[in-house]
Amino acid sequence: MNVTFISMLLGGFIILASAWMYFSGGAKIQGTMLDLTAQNKISRYFSKQFMTGSWQFQKAKFDDGEVNIFISIPQKLSMNEKELESYIKLY
Repeated sequence: MNVTFISMLLGGFIILASAWMYFSGGAKIQGTMLDLTAQNKISRYFSKQFMTGSWQFQKAKFDDGEVNIFISIPQKLSMNEKELESYIKLY
């Protein structure tokens, strides 16, 4: 057997395996949900972080492998949109 034939055979196998994973639903591993215990721990953690002060924890939303924390603030922050987006993502 020559190297070209083996390379083509291996390439075909990789393509078939990739197609199988994509169409069988195995490609959506990143969208796994946290179990209820973990969700409750995360919600409790953030609710304790905002017990004092003027910022208040509203809710935690768990969607498609993401955790979104919603915080209510008493007044608008004096930042432009780009600064505000950077501030929220950093902290």
